[in-house]
Parts: sequence; C-alpha cells; structure tokens
Amino acid sequence: MVLSPSSLLLLLSLLLQSVAVAETLKLGIFAYRPAELIRQRYQPLTDYLNQQLNGYATIELKVMGLEQLDTTMAAREIDLLFTNPNHYQFVRNQYALSGPLVTLIRAENGIETTRLGGVIITRSDNPLIKDITDLAGERIAIPKERHMGGYLAQAFELHRYGIFSPNGVHLIESGSHDAVVAAVLNREVNVGFIRTGVLEQLQQEQGLDLSQLQVIHSRKEDDFPFLLSTELYPEWAFVALPWVNSDLVRRVTAALLLLERDHLAARQANIGGFAPPADYIKVEQLAQKLQLPPYDTPPPITLQQFWHHYAIQLTFMLSLIIFGSLVLILLSRSHHRLQESNRALIRSEERFQLAMRGSHDGLWDWDLLTNQIYYSPRWMEMLGYEADELPQTLTTWKQLLQEQDRHHSWQQIEAYIEGHRTSLELELQMRHKQGHRIDILSRGFLVRDENLRPTRLVGTHVDISRQKQYEQELQLAASVFINAREGIVITKIDGTIIEVNSAFEEITGYRRQEVIGKSPAILKSGRQGEAFYQQMWQQLQNEGHWSGQIWNRRKDGSLYAEKLNISSVTGATEKLQNYIGFFSDITLQKQNEEQLNRLAHYDLLTNLPNRTLLIDRLEQDMRRTHRRRQLLAVIFLDLDRFKIINEQYGHPIGDEILLQLSQKMAATLREGDTLARIGGDEFVAIVTDLEHDDQGLPLFNRLLEAAAEPLSLDEITVRLSASLGISYYPQVETIDAEQLLRQADQAMYQAKQAGKNRFQIFDTEVDHHVRQIYGNLQNIHQALEQNQLLLYYQPKVNLHTGQVTGCEALLRWNHPERGILPPAAFLLGIDNYPVICDVGDWVLHQALQQLQQWNDQGLSLSVSVNIAARHLQQPGFSDSIAELLQRYPKVAPKQLILEILETSALDNIEASVDIFRRCRRLGVRFALDDFGIGYSSLAYLKQLPVNELKIDQHFVRDMLDDPDDFAILEGVLGLANAFRLDSVAEGMESVEHGVMLIQLGCEQAQGYGIARPMPAANIPDWIAQWQPEPAWAAVQPATQDNQSVLYACIEHRAWVGAVERYITVKNAPLPELQEGICRFGYWLHKQQQLRNETILDDIIRSHSAIHQFAARLIDDYHHQPQADYQMQLQQLHDLRDQLLAELRFLSGMFTQ
Repeated sequence: MVLSPSSLLLLLSLLLQSVAVAETLKLGIFAYRPAELIRQRYQPLTDYLNQQLNGYATIELKVMGLEQLDTTMAAREIDLLFTNPNHYQFVRNQYALSGPLVTLIRAENGIETTRLGGVIITRSDNPLIKDITDLAGERIAIPKERHMGGYLAQAFELHRYGIFSPNGVHLIESGSHDAVVAAVLNREVNVGFIRTGVLEQLQQEQGLDLSQLQVIHSRKEDDFPFLLSTELYPEWAFVALPWVNSDLVRRVTAALLLLERDHLAARQANIGGFAPPADYIKVEQLAQKLQLPPYDTPPPITLQQFWHHYAIQLTFMLSLIIFGSLVLILLSRSHHRLQESNRALIRSEERFQLAMRGSHDGLWDWDLLTNQIYYSPRWMEMLGYEADELPQTLTTWKQLLQEQDRHHSWQQIEAYIEGHRTSLELELQMRHKQGHRIDILSRGFLVRDENLRPTRLVGTHVDISRQKQYEQELQLAASVFINAREGIVITKIDGTIIEVNSAFEEITGYRRQEVIGKSPAILKSGRQGEAFYQQMWQQLQNEGHWSGQIWNRRKDGSLYAEKLNISSVTGATEKLQNYIGFFSDITLQKQNEEQLNRLAHYDLLTNLPNRTLLIDRLEQDMRRTHRRRQLLAVIFLDLDRFKIINEQYGHPIGDEILLQLSQKMAATLREGDTLARIGGDEFVAIVTDLEHDDQGLPLFNRLLEAAAEPLSLDEITVRLSASLGISYYPQVETIDAEQLLRQADQAMYQAKQAGKNRFQIFDTEVDHHVRQIYGNLQNIHQALEQNQLLLYYQPKVNLHTGQVTGCEALLRWNHPERGILPPAAFLLGIDNYPVICDVGDWVLHQALQQLQQWNDQGLSLSVSVNIAARHLQQPGFSDSIAELLQRYPKVAPKQLILEILETSALDNIEASVDIFRRCRRLGVRFALDDFGIGYSSLAYLKQLPVNELKIDQHFVRDMLDDPDDFAILEGVLGLANAFRLDSVAEGMESVEHGVMLIQLGCEQAQGYGIARPMPAANIPDWIAQWQPEPAWAAVQPATQDNQSVLYACIEHRAWVGAVERYITVKNAPLPELQEGICRFGYWLHKQQQLRNETILDDIIRSHSAIHQFAARLIDDYHHQPQADYQMQLQQLHDLRDQLLAELRFLSGMFTQ
C-alpha cells in the first residue's frame, strides 16, 4: 500500500497534535480459525502497534469467539476490535459507532484485495453435488452462524435460489474453518461453508491437496486472488469502541495505515496492510434480507396506526372472543374433573421420564398379551442407533444379543415369568452399531392384572462397559501386584507402609504383618547419608517420581543393593494420595560390575592401575594441575634386560620380579602419586604438585635406585636397571593425556639409546622440529602425487652490458588452499630424506624441458638448478644427468648449471670431485651456491672443478652499510678472480648495490633489484622489455685506491647508522664518538700520511663536524630520552651525505 505525500503529512500531524497519557488498550480479535494460530499471526501486529505508539499506550492482544467478544465488550474489557463485517455491523448498531478505523487488505500471489466472500466445498469424488441447487436437504458444516464468509455469504446465495429455509438444509456448527474442511474430507458431511482464503492458507501451512475438493457455484472476480462461490463483501473492520481516547484512536489509525506489506507484522499475519474504511452498506443489506440482528425484529408502530389499519378486523375478532369466552365458561365446568385427572397422570409421567433421563438408563416395555415391545430412545442410543432406527420387535433384541447369551438369558426370563425366580437381573453382551460389543446390565419387573396373571415385563438397560473394564483392570493390577518379581511397597503420604507384595517379603526377609504401619526407614543400611534421602524426597515432592540405586539392609542384617523407582499416586482431583515403590535386588549385578571394573582398570599381577585407569587419573591430574598452576611429571619406566632374565629363568620368576619391583617403586612415590603397569615390563608414574621441574629430580633418581636394587628369588639373585623418560605438563602448546604419555615414551627410548640406567627429559623443541619435518615429508609427497609443484625462474644479468645470461630455477608449491608457497614452507628439514632425490629429478626434468622450449623460441639461456647433497651423492647421479640430456637433445649441456651448496660439496670432497668431473665431461657446468657461509679452505676450492661462485645474498644485501660484509664480499671476489671463476651476486636489491658490485668487479647478479622470480611463460616478455640502469653502464671497476675510498664510505655510513640506532632503538650499543678512534677516522689518518691532497682537509673538517654534532645529539638524548629527535637525525644525515660527496670527489681524483 502506498500513501500520497499529503496523506502522510496528515497522519504525521495527527500523531503530533497531542500527547496522551499512557494506558493499556485491549485489542480483541475474532478467532475465525484456531485461537492459538490467530494469536501467533497477530502478536507481531500488536508488537508493531506498541512500537509505533512509543509509550503513549500499551496494547494487549485478546483472541476469542464472537460470543466471548460480545460479553467482554459489554463489560468494557475490550477497547479495540478486529472482526468480520457482519459482526462489525452488529457492534456498530450496539454502540452507535460512526465507522471503522481501517479495512483489512488481504494479499495472495502479489494481488491485494479489501474484499471477502464465501466458498462452498464438497469432495471431488462426490458425484451427487455439482451445483448449488443440489444442496437442498444436505448436511452442511459451518464454523458458526455468525461467520460472514463461513455462513452468511453462502446463506444469501441459497436464499436467492429458494433453498434457505429452516428445513432446506441441515446445518452443523463445527467451531472453526479448519474443522469444516476436516469434516468434509473425513466424510462426516457432504458440504462445507468456509470464507475465502482459508483453502489457500491450509495449502500453504499444512500442504492441503486442493484436488481432493471441488468448489460449488464457483465464480471469478477481477483482481480477486482466492477461490470464490458468492458475491464479495468488504473485508474485516478495525474498530475503536466509544470509550477509547480520541488521540489514541488517531495514533492507532496512523500506525495501521503506515504498515507496509513487507513488514514482519504483515508477513506473519499474511496480510497486505490496511486501507481507509470501506463502504459496509452491502453487508447491512445482506443482514436486512436475511433478517439478522439488529434487523430480526419489525419496527414498533403506534396504537393509532394499528387501529387505522385494522379497525374492521378488530371489531370482528372482539365479537368472536366474547362468544368464545361464554362457550369456554360453560365447558370448563364439565371438564374440570377430567383436567385434574389428566394433570395427575402427566405429573406422574414427567416424574418417571425425569428419573429415567437422570439415570441415563434405557427403558424397554414388553406387552406379554400382544407380544408388542417398546425400546426407548436412550435404549437405542446405547447401541449407537438413532431413535426409531430399529424395529420395535422382540427379534431386534435377540439379533443384537451375542449368541452365547441368547439361550441362557431366555431361560432366565421364562423362569422369572413363570415364578421360579424372584427377580430378573441379567448381564449381557450386545452388538453396537459400529460392530464392537458392549456390556449391558438389564433389570426387569413383572406387571400382573387383578387375577395375578403376567401382563407386562418392564425393565431398564444400563451400559456397564466401563465398570467391566475397570473390574478387569483391577484384577490385572492385583495379579501383577501379587505375582510381580519386583518388590512393591505402597505407603501413605507420610511414608507409613500400607501394603507390600510377596516379592518384597522374599527380598527383605520381612513378613507383610511385620512392616504394615511402619516406615521404610527400617530398611536403612547406613550407606547413604541424610542428604541423600532429603534430595530423594525433595525430588518426589517437586517432580512426582524418583529413580536410582540404593543400598538397604535385610531383616537378617545383610546388605543388598536395589534399583528403586518411587512414584506419586494422585486421585481424580489431582490430590496426592499415596507413594508406590518398585524395586529389584541387584546385589549380584553390583558384585559382577565391581569385579568387571577391577578387571577393566587394574593389572591382575601387580594390582596396580592399568592403562585405562592411568589415562583417567592422568586427565584428572592435568585438570587439577592447570587450576593450581603447578607442574605435573609423567615418568615412563622400562626395565633394562628384563626380557633376557624372563627367558632365562621362566615366566613365574619373571612375574615375581615384576611384583617385587612394583612394590619397591610404589614405596618410593609420595602419597597422591600414581604408579601403573601398562604392559610387560613397562610402568608409568604420575607425579603431581611440583612447583618447578627440578623438584622431581630426587624422585627420578630414587626410582632408578629402587629398580637397581638386587632381588633374591629362590636362591637366585637378580640385578636389573631401568630407563626413564619424563614429560612435563603444562606445555606451551595444548596437549592431551595420550600425547603426554607418548612424549614420555619417546624420552624413555632416548634414555635407552644413551646407555640405559638413566632418565631423559622430553625436549618439546626437538619434537616440534621432528613433527614439522614429518609434516613436510607428507606435504611434498602429496605435491608430487597431485602434480602441484611448479618452477619459477629468476633472471641473471650482466650489470655492465645488460645482457640476460641465464635464469635460476626456483621450486614453488601451488597449494590448493594457501596458494603459491616458497620452498621454505615445505622443504625445511627434508634434505636427508629420499624424497629430496625425487624432487630434484622432477626439477631437472622440468628445467630441461623448459630450456628446450626456449631454444625453440630462439632464446639462448642457461638455467641453474639447485641440487641437494643427498641427490648429488646418489649412486648413478651422473648417469641420470646423461640420460636426461639425451631425452632433450636440443638442449646444449653447457646450458645446464648445477648449483651445489658449499657445505654440501665439502661433506665428502672426494666423492663430490668425482661426480663433478663426470658431469663436466658431459658438458654440464657447476656453481658453488651461497659461497662465503661455509668453511671451505683454498685447497678444497682448488680441488673442486666448479665454473662459478654464487655469493650469498646476506653479504650482498648489507654491503652498503656493514663494513664486515663489504670486506667478505671483496675477499670472495678476490678468490674468484684468483681461481679464474665466474662470480654471481645473489640478493641485489637496488641501483646502489649494482653500482657497488661493478666497482668491485662483479658484473653478474640476480635479485629483486633486477626481477622477482616469475613463471616460465613470463620470461620472454620480461627479456624483451628489460633495460639496465644507465648508471651501471657508466661505472668502471674501481682501482685499489678507489676500493679503499669505497670501504671508507661504508665505514662512515655504518657509524652514522649506529648513532641513529642508539637514539631510536632501546638498549642499542653506544658508538665510538672520538673522531680519531672510529674506524673511518683511522682510515683518514692513514690517508693523511700517504697523500697531501687539499680535499683531505675538507674531509677532515666534515668528519670533525659530524662527530661534534653526534656528541651533542647523544648528550641531549641522555638528558631527554623521550623527546622527538627526527629533525636532529635529518641534520645528521645531511652531514653524512656531505662527507660522502667529498669522498666520491676524492675517488674521482684517483680515477684521473
């Protein structure tokens, strides 16, 4: 529903006109369907109105029928009303209302309507009813006669066809629309009246199959979405009763009109909102035509009008009345006595009928002279028949009587008529109309004439089926009580015993007469405290039952366990009358359970806890240790050499050894600690309440000493020892009891491998490393099997010429969830496992295949492949390389460079040299990777037939700021030149790095400053677009003097960096502040001795100035460490850059 802007402004103005005093309004809604369903649908609408009223008033929902609505309105217990159109007309006239506030909008399949009508339904398989004219004489189910869509709309249609009359149809009120539909489907009636929309709602809510029903007198209306049989009338009206505050009426009206179709309140009620009031004149006309309230009485007329219209008729009638009165006076005297007699007879008959009706008995009357018999309506009703549905004959009685009762019953009747019996009372079984049997008690008395001859036999029928059933139930209950194998005891509500059965006597040893009148407390064993019984009786009073296991005492004093169920017994008034207890003796079961529990939780030989009980206690101790914030130690103990002794002396001696040792070790533990045997010669101890890990050391040693003590057995002395593994809880990572036990087990094996007769504490860091390696092994196997590995390539270039000389193949894992992963994420720690060879073979294969593709594309590159030491020293490595080269004949062997870690090549120098030579004979080249981080000697370097040294990236990355790294780099390059080897710098990250490398004589490099690793498909485009930095082409290798200046620059940069770190990083070391002692000052002093250039004077002054500034800066920092020194640090950088510029000028002079 969409309101115009003017309407919205009007509503808002009404809402803001006044502030009402908060009050509670009762909203009554007609329950045309089940009340609970209506309440669920319209509670959100009530909540919506309360939200809109915003504290001005509170609305409470009341759902009820029309009669109850009328009653509550009369008592002013309802303020707002939401009801059907007919009821609204009645309320409007009753309370002189001007009109409704709004009219309901129904919605179905996107179509909104403010009209309703009636639907006439029958079953689809009913061939007799096809049109409205077929309804004459039919039984019709309706919700109520006051329902607009459920009766009145259809009644008007019947009225138009001349069917609407008291005898035209038989109406059956079902109470609700849902009940009407159910009555039709269940064939209780042929026809039902319901309002429009109900069938669609039932289809949506309960899955009603509409094909089971057909709509009679079906009609279609434009823009009306529901099945329809009648004319349409306005929808439900929302009404405010006269006593409601007018301001609140305006606010409620505004809220209703503003309700949107997609609001929760509208969707829950399955409505489209509310519209301005409709015209209900059509409903008023219908009520007038059907003579419904308030149009069911004619209007009053005056006496003058009455005389004017009926004067002649009145005169004639008065004459007849006077004449008739005279005749009646004469006749009354002659009939007075007859009337008195008739009254007496009528009173007697009335008394008899009232007595029969009050007793609900059926009456039968047999005229023995005429053989005619009479059965009263109640007599037939007992058997399921309508009055006069059965013939009034003696044959009827005989046919309804069960065959086994006929002969005996007739004999009894004849004996009574003949005077052989003084009374007639028969218990019979008769057949009900629905086929089942009912029990009847029939009593009769004989009527005789003045000659004492029998003339009539009159009697009653009483339905005693329930009484018979109750008697059977009592007999069954008595049989169960007597023969039950469970003990049964019945008490008063105060606990006094009033009855027990024979099983009670057998279980307890008490006879019945010994316990009647006593309390069940005579059975108390003392095993349960008073709190137990208080809880039992508390539950009995609160919940009416109690169930559990309890120990009691027999008469002879012995204890027994019983499973007991106690229930409350209430009467018809729900008042507590008795308690009844059922119990069974489970003593043997408890003993078996205890024995099984012993077997399940204890070791049979040593009587120590077994593994199951150990884990349970360990879990409890771990929780307690965590709460107390203490330590717990698990000790896994294994006897050394026990297997040998057991085989040498036999199992009996072995068992005795285990028994004695377990007793000795248990004696060394503290109270509260646990010792368990978990199998063979393995024991586990749990030591708790440790404040620190060293606290358990004396105990560990005592256990070793106890295990090492000599044992004397049958003149045999045995000496053993033990190996102990210890794990502690808690740990950094979350761990459970089983994991803690496994850790102690691992530590025990480490103790055995270390020489036995000792203890070993579990190392969590080593375990974490091992588990990480194991995980990596699983991951790499998975990646190989599922073809998830791939190669990235990082270009290697000549910095001076810009030529791309080759690429390094770098392994990646295309993880299905984590994306592209570097080798460090999955190869860590697997270098010594066979899988590293599988990975290496895969990489070689892929690299050669890629080289062949690039050769086909006209790209002549070399590819470096990293080879692990295990892979290199694998038997037949050189043969596998030769085989691979044969598989890719377009690849020149020199294009393949095998990179070997410096440390890997030196592990087995002789084997490495042989493999290098074999591969070099194939034409393959070698490079030493990460050179500079190992411990190679010049002799080793001389032996290795390598072609290339790859300088480790850590030296290259920090060479601009770290003089030590610069010196190492300079030395490595000197070695490469000395041995005539190519050098490649790894980790080159900036233009400055490139300039420095060229000056040092290293022209080949790779790193992020050139290109990041990339997929093979990107390499051709990258090479086509690659342009070296212009600064690199202009740089020349430095002379010896220039290298000295370069070193000085790095020393100076490092010193400035140390000053800056002291200011910005906590606990950083204080750099040297005296200008003559710092490393750059030492270099400068040496240069003064060698040269006399004027520029040195400028450098000396700049060096002195920066030292003085740094001293002042650090002094300020000592006094005010919290101040901001960014401006001073920038000044320090400016002084640094000035000095560096002077050094570069000096370097240029050396070049000239």
